[in-house]
Amino acid sequence: MNKRNFIIKVKATRESYFPVYLMILAIILAIAYLFLMGYEVNNTLLISSIVFAIILVKVIEIHRQRDWWALTESNLVESKSILNKNIREIDYSSISGLELDQPLYKRMLNYGTIVVRMHLNGAPIFINNIKNPEEFLRKAQKIIFEKRRPNNETR
Repeated sequence: MNKRNFIIKVKATRESYFPVYLMILAIILAIAYLFLMGYEVNNTLLISSIVFAIILVKVIEIHRQRDWWALTESNLVESKSILNKNIREIDYSSISGLELDQPLYKRMLNYGTIVVRMHLNGAPIFINNIKNPEEFLRKAQKIIFEKRRPNNETR
């Protein structure tokens, strides 16, 4: 799938990992507090805390890059992969509905989940924790509506 065919491509936003970033900040602040109060900090604790924080940030970035979703002219593309490619293309005619799941805290940080419902009770597709979910939803609805018009008439 060539990138220039994408109308919009999304992946999980960093805001969805806010609790993990808070945990990293809490660890750093706890160590800084110990230093400021004059306590001697074990080098093993210091090094392991730094390594733990770096590993967490790397895992978050790998997780973010692993999954993405895109709208093309003819279908919804879902990719879930790290080492192996697992790309699924869903024709717009197979989609029965779209839902936006955006609780208050996600609205405040402007991210959310789009649930794509399939015809014939197919398993829904969850487009998790994307930035500006309303924009993605609006574009998807517009494309699906245009594809469902008889003979693809334009007005």
